[in-house]
Amino acid sequence: MDYSARLAGSSVFPFSIIGKSILGFLFLMVIIHLIVNFMRHDLPPKSRKKLTTKIGGGILSIALAIAIGFGLYWLVPPPHVIRTTPNRGSAKATQDGRIEVVFDRPVSRTEMKKTITPETPGVWVFEQPTYNTHLTRKVVFYPQETLSPDTEYTITLSGISNTLKLSTPYNYEYSFRTHKDPIVEKVIPGNGERLQETGIKIFLSESAEGSHIELEFFPTISFETKLDSERRVITVIPREKLEPSAHYRMKVFLTDMRKDLSTKEMIEEGQLAEVFDGSFQTQGLPGIASVIPVGGQVAIDDTVAVRFTKPMNKQSVEQNFLIEPEVEGKIDWADDYLLVFNPEKYEYNTKYTVAISGKALTATGEALGNEVLGHFTTLGEVGVEKIMPANGDLGVGINTPIKVTLNQEVSRPSAEANFSVTPSLKGKFSWLGRTMVFTPEQPLNKNTTYLVKLDPGVKSLKGLDSEKGFVAGFSTTQTTFKLPVPAYLQQHSLSCEVASLRMALVYRGINASEEELLNRVGYDPTPHSGGVWGNPYTAFVGNVDGKQMTTGYGVYWGPIARVARSYTQASEFSGWTTKQLLTEVAKGNPVIVWGYSGGGRAMYWNTPSGEKIYAVTGEHTYVVVGFVGTPENPSRIIVNDSLVGQVYMTKQTFEKKWNAFGKSGVVVY
Repeated sequence: MDYSARLAGSSVFPFSIIGKSILGFLFLMVIIHLIVNFMRHDLPPKSRKKLTTKIGGGILSIALAIAIGFGLYWLVPPPHVIRTTPNRGSAKATQDGRIEVVFDRPVSRTEMKKTITPETPGVWVFEQPTYNTHLTRKVVFYPQETLSPDTEYTITLSGISNTLKLSTPYNYEYSFRTHKDPIVEKVIPGNGERLQETGIKIFLSESAEGSHIELEFFPTISFETKLDSERRVITVIPREKLEPSAHYRMKVFLTDMRKDLSTKEMIEEGQLAEVFDGSFQTQGLPGIASVIPVGGQVAIDDTVAVRFTKPMNKQSVEQNFLIEPEVEGKIDWADDYLLVFNPEKYEYNTKYTVAISGKALTATGEALGNEVLGHFTTLGEVGVEKIMPANGDLGVGINTPIKVTLNQEVSRPSAEANFSVTPSLKGKFSWLGRTMVFTPEQPLNKNTTYLVKLDPGVKSLKGLDSEKGFVAGFSTTQTTFKLPVPAYLQQHSLSCEVASLRMALVYRGINASEEELLNRVGYDPTPHSGGVWGNPYTAFVGNVDGKQMTTGYGVYWGPIARVARSYTQASEFSGWTTKQLLTEVAKGNPVIVWGYSGGGRAMYWNTPSGEKIYAVTGEHTYVVVGFVGTPENPSRIIVNDSLVGQVYMTKQTFEKKWNAFGKSGVVVY
């Protein structure tokens, strides 16, 4: 999200409104003059002019009195908090919502310091301006990743004062707690109930915004899920019609997770825990209570059992019972209600249809009236039905075991012998039904991608041995490296370069104001006219309080490095790789880089001496202070942005901005 448009102004009273007020008054005087000349044309010209001046002066006096009174009321008293979101003391705050503090009058943007505890990546933005982007009354924190569940967060605002900085600064603090982990409150259909037209619904106690939820069905079905607007009701939508009169078992697994709110990528997740285990039955056909088996992974010698709702004419049913493709076998009856078919042998990996023609009769002579009762598929080759962590998962916890669920019962020693992990891990095997669980002896390494392999040759107990291998990969949670470089907001519209240098110098124990640094950088006085302007390679171009690319621009890395060297060691560079940049940061050295905030379009002009200058709309600097991951493979770059504070940028976003200036910057040692 680009916040630059909201921060283009400052908390000082804007001069543009003064200019507009003068123009408005002059326009009003013209109108008064026209009205007086029209209505009192009988008066001499001097009298009409004097009358116009009196009326205009009176209106101006009233307007000034109102403006002064409004200013005294609006700008002089200290601002007070009138509303917060989430509310103070809230115990059910969302994990992905913004945090707001609203004041009754404008606050000083440059003097206020804002913190959230525990520390959370995000951006502080001033909103609700009285005029354009000026005189703001609201400060908002936009988290860049989901907040942790059931955690107390504290917002601290320090140095709160009015826009004119006349009130005594004070601090404000308030806390709230995010909602607890959700639990399954209710499932429709309930355990042992029949599936109704409402479908399968899972009701949670809390929002699922910060949770990773997995569903498992047996027999296996293909499905998709849909969350309601409050993210508390999960609707399961089967992609194919479920078998009639069939029993299904459903399990629900849940874990915490942190995800990037802009990219939706997983940052970190815990271990899935089972939170529900129940079964339901689909609606039956007339006269049929249940049919077993259904679904897939049926053994080649499994029996077929059909339970009727009424006593049946056994001879009539046997004459009209069939399985397609045809299978030799024997029919037995447990009683007048339950038919059992014992096959000699099914074919492997074959879909079968169980049917009874409509000529079958009940014991009282009624026609059953059904044709197809259900379908099932026999076992084929051993394969992986599910793996956790799933292929492509990011942010996997370092204490997470690896679980491989196979599609049938297998020889456990053969499965263990064909299992491997790269990089190699030592660990122990255990089994939960068809699920092989590998628990490493030591925690997994952070910042690491692991490949899980199951080689061919896993022996089946009732199906076919595996002839194909299986490979899946996941990445563990990443470490965060960050230098304690203070994040300051710039004090002028276009002073990002010296604001960035100020941050780096303070980290080195050197205090220098923006004004001092600007004076050392120097200004190029060349006016912007007809494609000619100053040279940012030698000094600051334009007005530091001006408008980007119109009355002001900025300065490049050469002059900033020159000024930095007057305080400490520093060096400028161009054409670096991201690895080179982050390696320098990892050594403890903050790096000022050039990019853009909004815009990003290439522009050109000439200096008075004819030198062609390359520029970019929205030119802006950042201080790189850390990264998530490793210098070789970071997922996010941590920067101090003088417009908004500390920001976690994705590698792609950062490199796009940095590329605009040839990957240039200044290292401050």
